[in-house]
Amino acid sequence: MNGIIYCRVSSKEQIAGTSLESQNAACREYARLHDITVLKVFVEQGESAKFADRTQLIELVNFCRDNKGKVQVLLVWKIDRFARNVGDHFSLKATLKKYGVGVVSVTEPIDANPEGNLLETILAGFAQFDNDIRAMRTVQGMRRKLQEGIFPWKAPLGYKSAKTHGEKKTEPDQPDQPLFGLLQKAWREFATGAYTKSEMGRLMNNWGIQARDGLSLSGQSLDNLFRNRYYAGVLVNPWSGEDHKGLHIPMVSKEEFARVQQILSKRSRRTPHQ
Repeated sequence: MNGIIYCRVSSKEQIAGTSLESQNAACREYARLHDITVLKVFVEQGESAKFADRTQLIELVNFCRDNKGKVQVLLVWKIDRFARNVGDHFSLKATLKKYGVGVVSVTEPIDANPEGNLLETILAGFAQFDNDIRAMRTVQGMRRKLQEGIFPWKAPLGYKSAKTHGEKKTEPDQPDQPLFGLLQKAWREFATGAYTKSEMGRLMNNWGIQARDGLSLSGQSLDNLFRNRYYAGVLVNPWSGEDHKGLHIPMVSKEEFARVQQILSKRSRRTPHQ
């Protein structure tokens, strides 16, 4: 019998001892005891448990499709390594079954009988419950940061994040000079009403202001920039719509921000052609 191995771990689990090496070793030991020849090992690293973000799992499914009839079993350390919600679990399992591949958890006694099917569903449900709890706690953490005046996401253009290498933010974003000063100048020029949005974009391009990808700011990017209340020192809770005072240094005053909004609103009104 031929098989493949799938290992997945997040950085937090890696620290807690749920290492890729221990998962791989347990799966290989199971394969040795059950005379299973391991054809390939797929290793996933990262926080996300979403199917679309798991490139190795996608490659695994493609491998089983391309080698239909040559692979009989997929070995995982636990059911929650395979999928993080009940729907994904049984959808993936059904897909692999079409290619003649069964899923085996090497640490959980899941038999091919009604009791085993019930246990498998319960374990998949617990995996989804755990994932939902983590997501809820992540949202709660972000909301607390907003209430404290700290923007929990990537700093907008003109600012640099206070966090380093994936750590949680504990300090407000800082001005990213000289870009901060150039954008501040752009806000004030636009607030005079002397420029259209297109003219302002060309002027900013001449000053060397670019998006983070090195390209010129598009019309949509300019619109997002000049409508972003963060630049006026306001943090908006996307879940409740509440406003919170940010601890970061505002790029423009609330009065300048309001004038720019009036300019954008007036110029967005179009008269239909006759």
